[in-house]
Order: sequence, then C-alpha cells, then structure tokens
Amino acid sequence: MTSREPPAQRGVTRRAVLAGVGALALGGTATAIAETVPWQRAARPEKPPAPVEFYGDHQPGIATTPPSALVLTAFDLATNDRASLVDLLKRWSSAAEALMRGELLDTSTGSSARLRDSGETRGLPPASLTLTVGFGPGAFDAIPELVREKPPGLSPIPPMRGDALDDARGGGDLVVQACADDEMVAFHATRQLTRLAKGIATPRWSQRGFGATTDVRRGQTPRNLFGQKDGTANPQPGTLGFDPVVWVQPGDSPPWMVGGAYLAVRRIRMDLDRWDLAAASQQNKALGRDTVTGAPLSGGGEFSAPDFGATDNVGQLTIPADAHIRVANPAFNDAAEMLRRGYSYDDGYTDDRRRDAGLIFMAYVRDVPQQFTPVLRALTERDAMHAFLTHAASAVFAIPPGCQPGGFLGDTLLG
Repeated sequence: MTSREPPAQRGVTRRAVLAGVGALALGGTATAIAETVPWQRAARPEKPPAPVEFYGDHQPGIATTPPSALVLTAFDLATNDRASLVDLLKRWSSAAEALMRGELLDTSTGSSARLRDSGETRGLPPASLTLTVGFGPGAFDAIPELVREKPPGLSPIPPMRGDALDDARGGGDLVVQACADDEMVAFHATRQLTRLAKGIATPRWSQRGFGATTDVRRGQTPRNLFGQKDGTANPQPGTLGFDPVVWVQPGDSPPWMVGGAYLAVRRIRMDLDRWDLAAASQQNKALGRDTVTGAPLSGGGEFSAPDFGATDNVGQLTIPADAHIRVANPAFNDAAEMLRRGYSYDDGYTDDRRRDAGLIFMAYVRDVPQQFTPVLRALTERDAMHAFLTHAASAVFAIPPGCQPGGFLGDTLLG
C-alpha cells in the first residue's frame, strides 16, 4: 500500500536526526563494516549501536527505524479484573525497559520461575530491540471499567472484497510488537513478556517477519517479495507532515490516547508463482512504477512525483487507472495518509503445495476509519495488484502514548 510522495531528502537515524520510515521501511542502526584483514581472521564489526530508549512521549517501535526481525504477538485476556491488567502492564513495562537495554530479567536467587529470565540471549547486545504494546477492541469489552474509554474508531476492520480471513490469526485483546536486528533477541523478548502474562493473558497468534535491512542501511528503499521497492512514499519522521498523520492530537477523542497511534494489521499472502509468470510490463503497470528503479511510469526517478495525467502517444494513461500508486495516492483518497511499517513473512507451504509467503502489513495512523479503512477498500476494489494478493488475517489495536520513569505503558488509561 502506498501513501503520499515523500520529500526528496530522506530522514536519518533516531539517534541523530530521526530515521526515514518505510514499508514497513525505516532504517536505523550503524552499518557493520569489515576491515581489510588476513583471510584467516574474522572481520571486526563496528561498535554495536546504543540501545533504543524505552521512555518517552511516544512508544518506541513506531517512528524508530525498523530493524530486520519482527515478532508480532496478540493475546486474549483471561480476566475481567482491571487491577490484574494494570499489574500485567507494569510488569511488561519494567521488563521492556530492561530488555531494551540488553539486560536479562531478575535472575536473583529465590525469584519465582515466572520472573527468572530464560537466558537464551545471555551475552548478546540489545540489537536495537524495541517493544510496543497496545489494546485491541476486546480489552475494553472484557473489563467493565474500560467500556466507556473505548476509542470510537477501535473496531474490527469491515469485510473487504476478496477477504479470506483466518480468525485464529487475527484479532486480539492485547498486542506486543518486538523488533530487533537479531531474531533471537526479538524472540527472547516476546518469550519473557508471554511468561509474565501467565494467568492474565494467553497468546492468540504470533507472526514472525523479516526485512531488507541492508538496503535501508545503504540509504535505499527496501524491496518486498515481489521485488518492488516498498516504502518510497512513506511519511518521514521529523518532517512537519508526520505528526498529524501518525500521532493522536490534543482535542482528539479519547484524551488518554493523545501521543499514541492506532495500528492496523493485515496478513497479506502474495501469489509469488503467478507474479513470477507475469511479464515485466504487466508488473510495472499493476504497480504504476518501474519495478527495477522504482520510478513512476510517468517518468523521472524513484522520488519523482507521479504525473497522473500523463498519456502515451496513443492517448492512454501512462500510469493506468487501476495502478497501485494511483489508487492508493492521497489525492484520490481525501488526502488520507498512513505510516507503513511492514515486514515480509514466509511460513512454508500450504496443503496444496502453494507457498504461504507475503507481507505483514502494519499501518500506524491517527484514525483508522478515516485514514486506513477507505484506502484499503479502494485497493481491494480497484487496485490491479489485488489480483496477486489474498488478505488472510486482520487486526486493529490502540497503541497508547509512551510512559515516563515511574509510570507504565497504558497509564494514561489505567493510571
């Protein structure tokens, strides 16, 4: 899915001047380089990047540069007790702060088994780990005191044409997004938070993803499994247009969400075999860009603004009416934009020997019904790319703002 055309200058890392965010495609840590050394000696990597800060006005893992690995996990609440949920969020916040610094959880003698770290990342750096926590619609329905605090737009995404949704892979009362440059670190963090939730929340589904981090570190837009540059037109952190697109603003409802964002998730299976059989010209027309260079078919370079009125020598639109970048463009969607933070996935083969691979599409927005749902509907109804895609799962979550030392994630709602 494509948002607006970005400024010509792309962002830099959050530790320097904030990273460019892309499809799910933002960059963000120091690039490892090899010294010229004798062949028998291992190359020495650069010093690992500093840990991402847990505390702040916004939760990490949204405007921060996405590392290479994702573990996204949804939970169902096993309680309707407000105090139990508060206790869980406090545990998760304390654990997330330690894990993001590269520390193990409490391993002191006499601590309970639930609080002892499983230890599989002992000796590893934090690897740019970020942990992001949110509430699904069911959390507000399950706990009586929260019913009146449910955000107006927080409801399941309406059915779309061609949906083949697996309920077991969608929905959820809580969500934890773990991203890191080491898959073991992301897995370990998710494992610890899952253990801490025992008795209060149970895992509903989990999805692992991977990204083209090398491209990002070289200042290039990463590619998805169709070989397309994915994230060319993402809004950039640190620019004037970013905050009103992503962060809930003062005056928005409900007040406890100010500084937070909403997360829409779609598991999109890509028909790689069919795509591979399509001619390059068909692929380009379906996207509206040259799949090699990323340039719009109207001409220019990757970051040139598409000319949707351009025609060829026989009067046909250069960028077809059903091209992805036309259908998704804010100019045709009441100026709706979103921050895409997606990861590729590969879950092997289905029972009919078809590859189950594609995109974990994650969009962060200020308002799901206004920014995400209309664009998704347009794409499923008019986008030529939709012929190669199947939407297999769906979920939506309210991601509260960040917290300060002494507080906890969700304290604007439950504090």
